[in-house]
Amino acid sequence: MFKWVHMSDLHIKEHDTFDEGELRKKLLAYLKSLDTVNALFLSGDYRYAKESNDEDTEVKNAVQYIKEIMKSLNLKKDQVICVPGNHDLQRSDIRTALIEANIKKYNAQNGSFSEEFVNEFKNGFSFFNRLEFELFGENKFINNDYVHCVRHLNEVEVLMLNTSITAGRKEERGTLLLGTQYVKQAIKEIDIQKPVIMLGHHGASFLEAEEFKKISLLLKENNIFLYLCGHEHALWHESCGQNLHQITSGCIYNDNQNPDIGFTTGKIDSKNKVYVDFHKWNNNNWNKLSKSVEPFIIGSHRQKNNNNIFVMPEEYNTLSRTKYLFSLNGHTLIGGRGRDGIKYYWKKNGERVESVAFNKRLCEPIAERIKEDSEISAYTLSTSFGCVLAASNQQCRFCETGSRNFRGFLSSEEIAMQGIFMACYDADCPSFPEVRNHKREFAFMGQGEPGLNYPAVREAIRLMDIAMEEINQEIYRYIISSCGITTFIPILIDDLKNNVFKNKVNLHFSLHGIGDNRSLLMPIEKEYNCKDFIQSCKAFYEAEKEIYDTADKIGVGLLMFKDFVPAVRAGEVEPKKTTLSIEELDKILNMLDPNIFKIDLSDFNHTSVTEHSGEMSNEDAQELLKYAQSKGFETKIFSSFGRDRHSGCGMLKSEYLDALEDGETTLRKYKESLELLHYATHKVNNNIK
Repeated sequence: MFKWVHMSDLHIKEHDTFDEGELRKKLLAYLKSLDTVNALFLSGDYRYAKESNDEDTEVKNAVQYIKEIMKSLNLKKDQVICVPGNHDLQRSDIRTALIEANIKKYNAQNGSFSEEFVNEFKNGFSFFNRLEFELFGENKFINNDYVHCVRHLNEVEVLMLNTSITAGRKEERGTLLLGTQYVKQAIKEIDIQKPVIMLGHHGASFLEAEEFKKISLLLKENNIFLYLCGHEHALWHESCGQNLHQITSGCIYNDNQNPDIGFTTGKIDSKNKVYVDFHKWNNNNWNKLSKSVEPFIIGSHRQKNNNNIFVMPEEYNTLSRTKYLFSLNGHTLIGGRGRDGIKYYWKKNGERVESVAFNKRLCEPIAERIKEDSEISAYTLSTSFGCVLAASNQQCRFCETGSRNFRGFLSSEEIAMQGIFMACYDADCPSFPEVRNHKREFAFMGQGEPGLNYPAVREAIRLMDIAMEEINQEIYRYIISSCGITTFIPILIDDLKNNVFKNKVNLHFSLHGIGDNRSLLMPIEKEYNCKDFIQSCKAFYEAEKEIYDTADKIGVGLLMFKDFVPAVRAGEVEPKKTTLSIEELDKILNMLDPNIFKIDLSDFNHTSVTEHSGEMSNEDAQELLKYAQSKGFETKIFSSFGRDRHSGCGMLKSEYLDALEDGETTLRKYKESLELLHYATHKVNNNIK
């Protein structure tokens, strides 16, 4: 077992504030309470360069505190590994000019800098050179023959990166260069029989994208999957590149702006399994956070294809490719830059259908941010062009999809392709790295009634199970949302009993009303009584409990109607207004068991099938929420993006709304996903485990 402490951004000052003095002093005492460790990793920014230009004092103070840390951890100098940060270099006009000149002519394929620039950047790290000499009696890093280097420890290899080569300018995110040739040179020195820890100052998002793609492949080829860094003064774990696990440490000073004053500890066991814990300064004390990083595998013992980018295994490269007519056809961002999600448009034979990736789904009125909002990316998948209920004039009166003619069911491959593509994209998301490690929830609640296309939904789930396993994505669950079709549920229960699916499957019931109200809103009530569906849901819940010893509650969707009137059909008397009042909600809740069902309240969005509708106020919505909770029901209010994006329950419509053309990254991910779909289809068709 190899154990370490990782710190970054000490920012040692000549004169600490009282708070800084306290946190640094108490840190030394806290470190003594930790288990014995084998190494101390320090990833840069040892001084507070903004404060003073007295290098002598800066070196003295930084070295003194680092030695005190070493003493607290009972470590010798050969157990300490340091890399420089951007505060550890000397900025100058000459250096800036050389950086700009080298960046302009830099070629990632060649991956090297001019000799003049290499010498200049080494000279610019005089502070770090002196720090190393005072700590170790020699310069272990900057004056080596390479730009980056390797330290050989008994249990592990440490690849030491100087990410500050081209640092020192404004707006550095996505611009820093490492030099691919220098990374290659350093990697050659690694003992491939041992696991590798990579140490640098800046996180991967600060590196120039095209170069980092090449470096990511180098790291993957050499089984380098763990990166310790700092710079952002925050504690987090994220996946980047070719399944590179990045652990970002906090900082060890306080300027009242730092989100995470803290550090990390970690260990690697004999099977190359990595465990990481976060330690944070809070309320004038140091404490280990209860939430740690989910353990993961690195090195030669990693799982096969343990990466988030699918490459067809060599033995399957000869697979025949099916020509799918179902193609990606633009997208619409929901929220600023798509932070809340993205609506994707798919096209076949002139017909469009939609799927939506939601990364932030729930309203703020919820007292506490819940699991689904912070750790799960949810995807809604369509199952048909239009809705089959429209063919018999049974479509829901509030539903945009139901207003379109039914143009056919989607195949299992077409359903699965929506989910595979969106998850593949998010697993390597360039804009929001925080979603890369989210668990994935796939909900069949886009266009169409999935209960009437269950055979295709069933096979789509099997395909997505295989696909997500191949790109190392964890599935939280699948949700099949029905307006009340009972016929597929016994088949679904049998599938669960026969272990057809590798992951959890749950139900959702779009109820929205009872009695005459429901019959008006949802004519399917006349053929499939909601009471029968509720009984079927109970049978499903009990079956899950029997099979898995536990069962998730079944969501019941209720649109918060306010004076809603559907568009009047020819020869029809204008219907009365529908409002989800406390009285109406009470009637609904009396039909349901709070031990089995939970309540999902959603805003109603005005659509083309609406004659009239008011807007439920926040106050009234909160009353509904609190009333349902008082009756013992787990209840949430779902946010609605539908007012401007035509999304939300029953309101997806294939309208090319503010559609953006698919860029290079999106199209590349589509091709990767198509390959993955072919692979998964082959395994399902040939019953390959």
